Amino acid sequence: MEWKIKFLAAYFLGRILIILSQANDLTSPESYAQSLALKKNQLKLLSLHANNSAAVRRRKGNQSPKRLSKAQIASNQLRNIIVGVDIYNRWWTGHDIQSTFRRSKWSKSINGSSDAVFSILFSHTGIQKAKIDLFLGSMRKFYSQDVVVAIPNQEVQHVKGDLVKYNVSVFEISSEICNLGATVLCGTEDERVSIDLFRFYFFEIWSSFYSTNSKILLIDFDDAIFQSNPFNSMVGNVMPSDDHFRVQLFEEYHPNSVIRRQPVYRDVLIECYDEAVLNLLGSKVVLSKKAILGSRNGILIFAHHLTSELQEAPGRFSDGRCFGPGIDLAFTHALHYSNRLRHLLNIQVIPQGEGAVNVIGRLYRPLLNASASSSSPRWTVEESLEYWNILDDRGYILNWDGSVSPVIVGTAAFLTQHHTHGSTGVASAAPCNAVLTSNCSLLHRLAVGRALDQGRCLDGEMVLR
Repeated sequence: MEWKIKFLAAYFLGRILIILSQANDLTSPESYAQSLALKKNQLKLLSLHANNSAAVRRRKGNQSPKRLSKAQIASNQLRNIIVGVDIYNRWWTGHDIQSTFRRSKWSKSINGSSDAVFSILFSHTGIQKAKIDLFLGSMRKFYSQDVVVAIPNQEVQHVKGDLVKYNVSVFEISSEICNLGATVLCGTEDERVSIDLFRFYFFEIWSSFYSTNSKILLIDFDDAIFQSNPFNSMVGNVMPSDDHFRVQLFEEYHPNSVIRRQPVYRDVLIECYDEAVLNLLGSKVVLSKKAILGSRNGILIFAHHLTSELQEAPGRFSDGRCFGPGIDLAFTHALHYSNRLRHLLNIQVIPQGEGAVNVIGRLYRPLLNASASSSSPRWTVEESLEYWNILDDRGYILNWDGSVSPVIVGTAAFLTQHHTHGSTGVASAAPCNAVLTSNCSLLHRLAVGRALDQGRCLDGEMVLR
Protein backbone atom coordinates (compact mmCIF):
# COMPACT_ATOMS: atom_id res chain seq x y z
CA MET A 1 0.00 0.00 0.00
CA GLU A 2 2.87 2.30 0.87
CA TRP A 3 4.50 1.85 -2.54
CA LYS A 4 1.27 2.83 -4.24
CA ILE A 5 1.19 6.09 -2.33
CA LYS A 6 4.82 6.83 -3.23
CA PHE A 7 4.08 6.02 -6.88
CA LEU A 8 1.11 8.37 -7.07
CA ALA A 9 3.03 11.14 -5.32
CA ALA A 10 5.90 10.76 -7.78
CA TYR A 11 3.50 10.70 -10.71
CA PHE A 12 1.71 13.91 -9.77
CA LEU A 13 5.02 15.61 -8.91
CA GLY A 14 6.27 14.75 -12.37
CA ARG A 15 3.14 16.12 -13.98
CA ILE A 16 3.50 19.34 -12.04
CA LEU A 17 7.13 19.74 -13.14
CA ILE A 18 6.13 19.21 -16.77
CA ILE A 19 3.42 21.83 -16.56
CA LEU A 20 5.77 24.30 -14.85
CA SER A 21 8.42 23.71 -17.47
CA GLN A 22 5.90 24.50 -20.21
CA ALA A 23 4.64 27.63 -18.48
CA ASN A 24 7.74 29.79 -18.92
CA ASP A 25 5.73 32.97 -18.37
CA LEU A 26 5.16 32.02 -14.72
CA THR A 27 8.83 31.74 -13.80
CA SER A 28 9.23 35.48 -13.14
CA PRO A 29 7.90 37.06 -9.94
CA GLU A 30 6.01 39.68 -11.96
CA SER A 31 4.16 37.05 -14.00
CA TYR A 32 3.33 35.10 -10.90
CA ALA A 33 1.97 38.18 -9.19
CA GLN A 34 -0.21 38.96 -12.19
CA SER A 35 -1.50 35.40 -12.23
CA LEU A 36 -2.26 35.57 -8.51
CA ALA A 37 -4.18 38.84 -8.94
CA LEU A 38 -6.14 37.31 -11.79
CA LYS A 39 -7.06 34.36 -9.63
CA LYS A 40 -8.19 36.65 -6.82
CA ASN A 41 -10.45 38.57 -9.23
CA GLN A 42 -11.88 35.32 -10.51
CA LEU A 43 -12.61 34.25 -6.93
CA LYS A 44 -14.39 37.52 -6.28
CA LEU A 45 -16.53 37.02 -9.37
CA LEU A 46 -17.32 33.48 -8.33
CA SER A 47 -18.24 34.69 -4.85
CA LEU A 48 -20.54 37.35 -6.23
CA HIS A 49 -22.12 34.82 -8.54
CA ALA A 50 -22.65 32.44 -5.65
CA ASN A 51 -24.23 35.18 -3.55
CA ASN A 52 -26.45 36.24 -6.41
CA SER A 53 -27.46 32.67 -7.07
CA ALA A 54 -28.36 32.27 -3.43
CA ALA A 55 -30.40 35.46 -3.55
CA VAL A 56 -32.17 34.20 -6.64
CA ARG A 57 -32.89 30.92 -4.93
CA ARG A 58 -34.30 32.80 -1.92
CA ARG A 59 -36.52 34.92 -4.16
CA LYS A 60 -37.83 31.80 -5.78
CA GLY A 61 -38.64 30.37 -2.40
CA ASN A 62 -41.19 31.35 0.20
CA GLN A 63 -39.77 34.86 0.62
CA SER A 64 -40.56 36.00 -2.96
CA PRO A 65 -42.53 39.30 -3.18
CA LYS A 66 -46.14 39.06 -4.23
CA ARG A 67 -47.38 40.68 -7.42
CA LEU A 68 -49.24 43.93 -6.72
CA SER A 69 -52.96 43.92 -7.32
CA LYS A 70 -54.71 46.50 -9.48
CA ALA A 71 -56.03 48.28 -6.39
CA GLN A 72 -52.52 48.39 -4.84
CA ILE A 73 -51.03 49.86 -8.02
CA ALA A 74 -53.79 52.48 -8.14
CA SER A 75 -53.36 53.28 -4.44
CA ASN A 76 -49.63 53.83 -4.88
CA GLN A 77 -50.20 56.16 -7.79
CA LEU A 78 -52.93 57.98 -5.88
CA ARG A 79 -50.49 58.71 -3.04
CA ASN A 80 -47.90 60.00 -5.50
CA ILE A 81 -50.45 62.28 -7.15
CA ILE A 82 -51.58 63.77 -3.85
CA VAL A 83 -48.02 64.22 -2.56
CA GLY A 84 -46.92 65.98 -5.75
CA VAL A 85 -50.02 68.08 -6.25
CA ASP A 86 -48.43 71.37 -5.16
CA ILE A 87 -45.46 70.93 -7.51
CA TYR A 88 -47.90 70.13 -10.29
CA ASN A 89 -49.88 73.24 -9.43
CA ARG A 90 -46.80 75.46 -9.65
CA TRP A 91 -46.09 74.08 -13.13
CA TRP A 92 -49.63 74.93 -14.23
CA THR A 93 -50.11 78.33 -12.61
CA GLY A 94 -46.78 79.54 -11.31
CA HIS A 95 -48.19 79.73 -7.77
CA ASP A 96 -48.69 77.40 -4.84
CA ILE A 97 -52.00 75.74 -4.09
CA GLN A 98 -53.07 78.28 -1.47
CA SER A 99 -52.52 81.19 -3.83
CA THR A 100 -54.51 79.60 -6.64
CA PHE A 101 -57.28 77.65 -4.98
CA ARG A 102 -58.95 79.59 -2.23
CA ARG A 103 -62.56 79.01 -1.38
CA SER A 104 -64.46 82.26 -1.04
CA LYS A 105 -65.20 82.83 2.64
CA TRP A 106 -68.78 83.85 1.91
CA SER A 107 -69.50 80.50 0.21
CA LYS A 108 -70.39 77.15 1.74
CA SER A 109 -67.59 75.21 3.41
CA ILE A 110 -66.67 71.82 1.99
CA ASN A 111 -67.89 68.65 3.68
CA GLY A 112 -65.20 66.12 2.82
CA SER A 113 -67.33 63.14 3.80
CA SER A 114 -70.21 63.91 1.41
CA ASP A 115 -70.76 63.27 -2.29
CA ALA A 116 -70.08 66.22 -4.59
CA VAL A 117 -70.97 67.82 -7.92
CA PHE A 118 -68.15 69.77 -9.64
CA SER A 119 -68.66 72.34 -12.38
CA ILE A 120 -66.94 75.30 -14.01
CA LEU A 121 -69.02 78.47 -14.44
CA PHE A 122 -67.17 79.99 -17.37
CA SER A 123 -68.73 81.51 -20.46
CA HIS A 124 -67.18 83.81 -23.04
CA THR A 125 -70.55 85.61 -23.30
CA GLY A 126 -70.87 86.08 -19.54
CA ILE A 127 -72.71 84.02 -16.96
CA GLN A 128 -76.48 84.38 -17.13
CA LYS A 129 -78.32 84.24 -13.82
CA ALA A 130 -81.22 82.40 -15.44
CA LYS A 131 -78.93 79.59 -16.54
CA ILE A 132 -77.58 79.24 -13.01
CA ASP A 133 -81.15 79.00 -11.79
CA LEU A 134 -81.88 76.36 -14.41
CA PHE A 135 -78.82 74.31 -13.44
CA LEU A 136 -78.62 74.74 -9.67
CA GLY A 137 -82.35 75.12 -9.13
CA SER A 138 -83.20 71.83 -10.80
CA MET A 139 -80.32 70.12 -8.97
CA ARG A 140 -81.23 71.39 -5.51
CA LYS A 141 -84.73 69.95 -5.73
CA PHE A 142 -83.23 66.46 -5.58
CA TYR A 143 -79.71 66.78 -4.20
CA SER A 144 -78.63 68.59 -1.01
CA GLN A 145 -74.92 67.72 -0.57
CA ASP A 146 -71.82 69.54 -1.83
CA VAL A 147 -71.72 71.53 -5.07
CA VAL A 148 -68.31 73.00 -5.90
CA VAL A 149 -67.78 75.50 -8.72
CA ALA A 150 -65.03 77.70 -10.12
CA ILE A 151 -65.98 81.11 -11.43
CA PRO A 152 -64.02 84.09 -12.83
CA ASN A 153 -63.57 86.60 -10.02
CA GLN A 154 -64.92 89.40 -12.22
CA GLU A 155 -68.24 87.55 -12.51
CA VAL A 156 -68.74 86.93 -8.79
CA GLN A 157 -70.71 90.01 -7.81
CA HIS A 158 -73.17 89.45 -10.65
CA VAL A 159 -74.25 86.01 -9.39
CA LYS A 160 -73.09 85.96 -5.77
CA GLY A 161 -76.63 86.05 -4.41
CA ASP A 162 -77.65 83.02 -6.47
CA LEU A 163 -74.60 81.01 -5.39
CA VAL A 164 -75.33 81.75 -1.75
CA LYS A 165 -79.00 80.88 -2.20
CA TYR A 166 -78.15 77.48 -3.66
CA ASN A 167 -75.52 76.76 -0.97
CA VAL A 168 -72.53 76.39 -3.30
CA SER A 169 -68.81 76.18 -2.47
CA VAL A 170 -67.14 78.77 -4.70
CA PHE A 171 -63.53 79.13 -5.86
CA GLU A 172 -62.76 82.45 -7.55
CA ILE A 173 -60.25 82.23 -10.41
CA SER A 174 -58.24 85.30 -11.34
CA SER A 175 -57.88 86.59 -14.88
CA GLU A 176 -54.15 85.85 -14.60
CA ILE A 177 -54.99 82.15 -14.72
CA CYS A 178 -58.00 82.09 -17.08
CA ASN A 179 -58.86 84.73 -19.66
CA LEU A 180 -62.42 85.36 -20.86
CA GLY A 181 -61.91 85.68 -24.61
CA ALA A 182 -63.86 83.94 -27.37
CA THR A 183 -61.92 80.83 -26.35
CA VAL A 184 -61.28 80.57 -22.62
CA LEU A 185 -57.62 79.64 -22.11
CA CYS A 186 -56.03 78.90 -18.74
CA GLY A 187 -52.52 78.44 -17.39
CA THR A 188 -49.33 80.49 -17.25
CA GLU A 189 -48.04 82.87 -19.89
CA ASP A 190 -45.80 80.07 -21.16
CA GLU A 191 -48.46 77.38 -21.25
CA ARG A 192 -52.17 77.99 -21.85
CA VAL A 193 -54.79 75.46 -22.87
CA SER A 194 -58.55 75.41 -23.28
CA ILE A 195 -60.75 75.47 -20.18
CA ASP A 196 -62.20 72.23 -21.58
CA LEU A 197 -59.08 70.47 -20.36
CA PHE A 198 -57.88 72.83 -17.64
CA ARG A 199 -61.09 72.25 -15.66
CA PHE A 200 -59.86 68.73 -14.95
CA TYR A 201 -57.01 70.24 -13.01
CA PHE A 202 -59.60 71.96 -10.80
CA PHE A 203 -61.44 68.65 -10.48
CA GLU A 204 -58.25 66.86 -9.44
CA ILE A 205 -57.52 69.39 -6.70
CA TRP A 206 -61.10 69.38 -5.42
CA SER A 207 -61.27 65.58 -5.41
CA SER A 208 -58.37 65.50 -2.96
CA PHE A 209 -60.58 67.35 -0.44
CA TYR A 210 -62.96 64.37 -0.19
CA SER A 211 -62.89 60.93 1.39
CA THR A 212 -62.42 57.68 -0.50
CA ASN A 213 -66.10 56.89 0.10
CA SER A 214 -67.30 60.03 -1.70
CA LYS A 215 -68.80 59.88 -5.18
CA ILE A 216 -68.33 62.76 -7.59
CA LEU A 217 -70.16 64.04 -10.66
CA LEU A 218 -68.34 66.30 -13.13
CA ILE A 219 -70.82 68.22 -15.26
CA ASP A 220 -71.26 71.23 -17.57
CA PHE A 221 -73.41 73.85 -15.87
CA ASP A 222 -74.90 75.39 -19.02
CA ASP A 223 -76.04 72.18 -20.69
CA ALA A 224 -77.57 70.04 -17.95
CA ILE A 225 -80.96 69.63 -16.27
CA PHE A 226 -81.62 67.46 -13.21
CA GLN A 227 -84.74 65.30 -12.93
CA SER A 228 -83.67 63.31 -9.83
CA ASN A 229 -80.61 62.61 -7.69
CA PRO A 230 -77.91 61.05 -9.95
CA PHE A 231 -76.09 59.40 -7.04
CA ASN A 232 -79.09 57.24 -6.26
CA SER A 233 -78.46 55.32 -9.49
CA MET A 234 -74.88 54.48 -8.49
CA VAL A 235 -75.77 51.68 -6.08
CA GLY A 236 -75.80 47.91 -6.56
CA ASN A 237 -74.30 46.55 -9.76
CA VAL A 238 -73.91 49.98 -11.36
CA MET A 239 -71.50 51.47 -8.81
CA PRO A 240 -70.54 49.11 -5.98
CA SER A 241 -70.05 50.99 -2.73
CA ASP A 242 -66.68 49.29 -2.09
CA ASP A 243 -65.25 50.02 -5.55
CA HIS A 244 -63.00 53.03 -4.92
CA PHE A 245 -61.42 53.18 -8.38
CA ARG A 246 -64.41 53.29 -10.72
CA VAL A 247 -65.26 55.87 -13.38
CA GLN A 248 -68.41 56.00 -15.50
CA LEU A 249 -68.27 57.52 -18.98
CA PHE A 250 -71.47 58.13 -20.94
CA GLU A 251 -71.90 57.46 -24.63
CA GLU A 252 -73.66 59.73 -27.07
CA TYR A 253 -76.35 58.23 -29.28
CA HIS A 254 -75.19 55.46 -31.63
CA PRO A 255 -75.01 55.35 -34.64
CA ASN A 256 -75.51 59.10 -35.04
CA SER A 257 -72.41 59.89 -33.03
CA VAL A 258 -69.23 57.97 -33.80
CA ILE A 259 -65.85 59.69 -33.81
CA ARG A 260 -65.26 59.56 -37.55
CA ARG A 261 -68.70 61.01 -38.33
CA GLN A 262 -68.32 64.02 -36.02
CA PRO A 263 -65.95 66.53 -37.68
CA VAL A 264 -65.05 68.40 -34.48
CA TYR A 265 -64.10 65.27 -32.54
CA ARG A 266 -62.42 63.70 -35.56
CA ASP A 267 -60.28 66.73 -36.37
CA VAL A 268 -59.07 67.34 -32.83
CA LEU A 269 -58.12 63.65 -32.47
CA ILE A 270 -55.96 63.95 -35.59
CA GLU A 271 -54.51 67.23 -34.31
CA CYS A 272 -53.48 65.75 -30.96
CA TYR A 273 -52.45 62.33 -32.27
CA ASP A 274 -52.50 61.39 -35.97
CA GLU A 275 -54.41 59.69 -38.76
CA ALA A 276 -53.30 56.26 -37.56
CA VAL A 277 -55.05 56.78 -34.22
CA LEU A 278 -58.18 57.94 -36.04
CA ASN A 279 -58.10 54.77 -38.15
CA LEU A 280 -58.04 52.73 -34.95
CA LEU A 281 -60.67 54.70 -33.02
CA GLY A 282 -62.81 56.25 -35.77
CA SER A 283 -65.61 53.69 -35.46
CA LYS A 284 -65.90 54.08 -31.68
CA VAL A 285 -68.91 55.81 -30.13
CA VAL A 286 -68.29 59.38 -28.96
CA LEU A 287 -68.01 59.65 -25.18
CA SER A 288 -69.77 62.69 -23.78
CA LYS A 289 -67.64 65.48 -22.39
CA LYS A 290 -70.70 66.87 -20.59
CA ALA A 291 -70.66 64.51 -17.60
CA ILE A 292 -68.39 61.98 -15.87
CA LEU A 293 -69.34 60.09 -12.73
CA GLY A 294 -67.14 58.13 -10.37
CA SER A 295 -65.66 57.38 -6.99
CA ARG A 296 -63.38 59.99 -5.47
CA ASN A 297 -60.20 57.99 -6.19
CA GLY A 298 -61.34 57.16 -9.70
CA ILE A 299 -62.10 60.78 -10.57
CA LEU A 300 -58.82 62.02 -9.10
CA ILE A 301 -56.69 59.55 -11.06
CA PHE A 302 -58.70 60.00 -14.26
CA ALA A 303 -58.47 63.81 -14.08
CA HIS A 304 -54.73 63.63 -13.42
CA HIS A 305 -54.10 61.42 -16.45
CA LEU A 306 -56.14 63.71 -18.70
CA THR A 307 -54.03 66.73 -17.79
CA SER A 308 -50.83 64.67 -17.89
CA GLU A 309 -51.64 63.81 -21.50
CA LEU A 310 -50.43 67.33 -22.33
CA GLN A 311 -46.93 65.86 -21.98
CA GLU A 312 -47.75 62.64 -23.83
CA ALA A 313 -49.90 63.43 -26.89
CA PRO A 314 -47.68 63.66 -30.01
CA GLY A 315 -49.50 66.72 -31.30
CA ARG A 316 -48.42 68.68 -28.24
CA PHE A 317 -44.85 68.74 -29.55
CA SER A 318 -45.83 70.92 -32.50
CA ASP A 319 -46.42 74.63 -31.99
CA GLY A 320 -50.00 75.78 -32.38
CA ARG A 321 -51.52 72.32 -32.14
CA CYS A 322 -53.63 70.50 -29.57
CA PHE A 323 -54.43 73.26 -27.10
CA GLY A 324 -57.93 74.47 -28.02
CA PRO A 325 -61.51 73.33 -27.36
CA GLY A 326 -62.17 69.61 -27.53
CA ILE A 327 -58.74 68.33 -26.52
CA ASP A 328 -60.22 66.90 -23.32
CA LEU A 329 -62.40 64.58 -25.37
CA ALA A 330 -59.53 63.64 -27.70
CA PHE A 331 -57.49 62.64 -24.63
CA THR A 332 -60.47 60.75 -23.15
CA HIS A 333 -60.98 58.77 -26.35
CA ALA A 334 -57.27 57.96 -26.65
CA LEU A 335 -56.84 56.95 -23.00
CA HIS A 336 -59.96 54.83 -22.75
CA TYR A 337 -60.20 53.16 -26.14
CA SER A 338 -56.50 52.25 -26.10
CA ASN A 339 -56.93 50.69 -22.61
CA ARG A 340 -54.15 52.78 -21.14
CA LEU A 341 -55.88 53.14 -17.78
CA ARG A 342 -57.22 49.63 -17.31
CA HIS A 343 -54.35 48.72 -14.95
CA LEU A 344 -55.49 51.52 -12.63
CA LEU A 345 -59.22 52.11 -13.01
CA ASN A 346 -62.43 50.20 -13.52
CA ILE A 347 -63.92 52.28 -16.32
CA GLN A 348 -67.55 51.58 -17.10
CA VAL A 349 -69.00 52.95 -20.35
CA ILE A 350 -72.75 53.56 -20.06
CA PRO A 351 -74.77 53.43 -23.30
CA GLN A 352 -76.95 56.40 -24.16
CA GLY A 353 -80.31 56.27 -22.38
CA GLU A 354 -79.05 54.19 -19.45
CA GLY A 355 -77.66 55.00 -16.02
CA ALA A 356 -77.47 58.32 -14.21
CA VAL A 357 -76.86 60.59 -17.22
CA ASN A 358 -78.83 60.59 -20.47
CA VAL A 359 -76.92 62.22 -23.34
CA ILE A 360 -79.63 63.41 -25.75
CA GLY A 361 -77.54 65.69 -27.95
CA ARG A 362 -77.55 63.43 -31.03
CA LEU A 363 -80.91 61.80 -30.35
CA TYR A 364 -83.19 63.24 -33.01
CA ARG A 365 -85.46 62.17 -35.83
CA PRO A 366 -84.42 62.73 -39.44
CA LEU A 367 -85.68 65.82 -41.22
CA LEU A 368 -89.20 65.61 -42.58
CA ASN A 369 -87.64 65.79 -46.05
CA ALA A 370 -84.09 64.52 -45.87
CA SER A 371 -83.32 65.59 -49.44
CA ALA A 372 -84.47 69.16 -48.90
CA SER A 373 -82.35 72.08 -47.81
CA SER A 374 -81.59 72.86 -44.19
CA SER A 375 -84.55 75.24 -44.16
CA SER A 376 -86.99 72.36 -44.61
CA PRO A 377 -89.44 71.70 -41.78
CA ARG A 378 -88.04 69.90 -38.74
CA TRP A 379 -89.74 67.93 -36.03
CA THR A 380 -90.63 69.72 -32.84
CA VAL A 381 -88.91 68.74 -29.59
CA GLU A 382 -92.08 67.11 -28.32
CA GLU A 383 -92.71 65.16 -31.54
CA SER A 384 -89.16 63.82 -31.59
CA LEU A 385 -89.26 62.69 -27.96
CA GLU A 386 -92.63 61.05 -28.48
CA TYR A 387 -91.25 59.30 -31.56
CA TRP A 388 -88.59 57.66 -29.38
CA ASN A 389 -91.22 56.95 -26.69
CA ILE A 390 -89.10 58.53 -23.97
CA LEU A 391 -91.45 61.34 -22.93
CA ASP A 392 -93.85 60.60 -20.08
CA ASP A 393 -97.19 62.26 -19.33
CA ARG A 394 -95.53 64.80 -17.04
CA GLY A 395 -93.11 65.92 -19.75
CA TYR A 396 -90.02 64.27 -18.29
CA ILE A 397 -87.45 62.44 -20.41
CA LEU A 398 -87.02 58.74 -19.70
CA ASN A 399 -84.26 56.19 -19.98
CA TRP A 400 -84.88 53.29 -22.34
CA ASP A 401 -86.13 51.14 -19.45
CA GLY A 402 -88.90 53.63 -18.71
CA SER A 403 -87.33 55.18 -15.59
CA VAL A 404 -86.86 58.94 -15.31
CA SER A 405 -83.39 59.99 -16.46
CA PRO A 406 -81.69 61.50 -13.38
CA VAL A 407 -79.67 64.00 -15.42
CA ILE A 408 -80.10 65.23 -18.99
CA VAL A 409 -77.08 66.64 -20.85
CA GLY A 410 -76.62 67.70 -24.45
CA THR A 411 -79.75 69.85 -24.42
CA ALA A 412 -78.22 72.61 -26.55
CA ALA A 413 -77.24 70.22 -29.37
CA PHE A 414 -80.62 68.52 -29.12
CA LEU A 415 -82.54 71.78 -29.44
CA THR A 416 -80.61 72.91 -32.51
CA GLN A 417 -82.07 69.94 -34.39
CA HIS A 418 -85.69 70.96 -33.71
CA HIS A 419 -88.14 73.79 -33.88
CA THR A 420 -88.05 76.04 -30.84
CA HIS A 421 -91.83 75.81 -30.55
CA GLY A 422 -93.83 72.69 -29.88
CA SER A 423 -97.20 71.61 -31.22
CA THR A 424 -98.66 72.51 -27.85
CA GLY A 425 -97.05 75.92 -27.87
CA VAL A 426 -94.90 75.03 -24.85
CA ALA A 427 -91.64 76.52 -25.99
CA SER A 428 -93.03 79.61 -27.60
CA ALA A 429 -95.09 80.35 -24.50
CA ALA A 430 -92.21 80.14 -22.00
CA PRO A 431 -91.23 83.68 -20.96
CA CYS A 432 -87.77 84.50 -19.68
CA ASN A 433 -89.12 85.22 -16.22
CA ALA A 434 -90.98 81.92 -16.03
CA VAL A 435 -91.46 80.47 -12.56
CA LEU A 436 -90.41 76.82 -12.73
CA THR A 437 -92.00 74.89 -9.89
CA SER A 438 -91.37 71.33 -8.76
CA ASN A 439 -94.08 70.19 -11.19
CA CYS A 440 -92.61 72.01 -14.16
CA SER A 441 -92.00 69.72 -17.13
CA LEU A 442 -88.67 69.28 -18.84
CA LEU A 443 -90.11 70.83 -21.99
CA HIS A 444 -90.51 74.13 -20.16
CA ARG A 445 -86.92 73.91 -19.01
CA LEU A 446 -85.71 73.11 -22.50
CA ALA A 447 -87.68 76.02 -23.84
CA VAL A 448 -86.17 78.49 -21.41
CA GLY A 449 -82.70 77.09 -22.03
CA ARG A 450 -83.17 77.54 -25.75
CA ALA A 451 -84.35 81.09 -25.28
CA LEU A 452 -81.23 81.78 -23.23
CA ASP A 453 -79.00 80.30 -25.95
CA GLN A 454 -80.63 82.60 -28.48
CA GLY A 455 -79.92 85.64 -26.33
CA ARG A 456 -83.57 86.39 -25.66
CA CYS A 457 -83.23 86.29 -21.87
CA LEU A 458 -80.11 88.28 -21.15
CA ASP A 459 -81.91 90.58 -18.75
CA GLY A 460 -84.53 88.12 -17.57
CA GLU A 461 -84.65 86.27 -14.29
CA MET A 462 -86.06 82.90 -13.44
CA VAL A 463 -86.80 81.20 -10.14
CA LEU A 464 -87.09 77.49 -9.47
CA ARG A 465 -88.83 76.47 -6.27
